[in-house]
Amino acid sequence: WCISENGNIKPCEFIPDDVFSMGNINKSPIENILKDYNFSSLPLSMKKWQNNLNKRQFSIKDICTEMEDYYLTFCEGL
Repeated sequence: WCISENGNIKPCEFIPDDVFSMGNINKSPIENILKDYNFSSLPLSMKKWQNNLNKRQFSIKDICTEMEDYYLTFCEGL
């Protein structure tokens, strides 16, 4: 987990803030973010990101192998 320079909490520092954020510490107390976090939008967000990367001849695999594992497990069939 990481916190971006904009305050967004995300599972990998290489995921753009506009792809997925579980919350923003500049906008909400960390306690509320941790209490209310939800990953239900992550698979679809990752799928859209993969499609955008493919248009540029890249893939999630080129950026983060851990996120590639997540993608192959939860997103590939979407």
